[in-house]
Amino acid sequence: AHVTRVEFEHLFAALGPVRLPDAPGPDAFWSAVHTYYRDAMAAMAARTRLAALVPAWRAPSGKPPLQRPRLRLEQERLPQFHHIPSAGQASGAVRTDLPSSLLIAVAFGMGRAMDTWLLTQPPGNTDVPSLINALVGMLRRALQP
Repeated sequence: AHVTRVEFEHLFAALGPVRLPDAPGPDAFWSAVHTYYRDAMAAMAARTRLAALVPAWRAPSGKPPLQRPRLRLEQERLPQFHHIPSAGQASGAVRTDLPSSLLIAVAFGMGRAMDTWLLTQPPGNTDVPSLINALVGMLRRALQP
């Protein structure tokens, strides 16, 4: 678990924060979300050591010692995403009728489901760019006004 956590920390450090667009409007906002997710998936795929460790890290397990480090890392990373709903709301891309914390939870849940599903697919058996487009489309439909 410690090695996986360190690998994820290196991944997040390399990715940096989500770069929100200077251009106004929903399309620019969702394009930035798409770019970040695409870059994150590419960076993870390029880190073969991390890619090999992720299935066990993400696997649902009744073993709390395996879940605690993953949940702790996710909680530590959440603050870097807190500004995204308000930026999306300001651009007209994100709904305003729900708390930001719920919007983040929904987005993380959908992303986690996509990541977990991707990890169960045979290598080379999925069209990752199309799946990223689909995920961002689902996020957009779930979170737009």
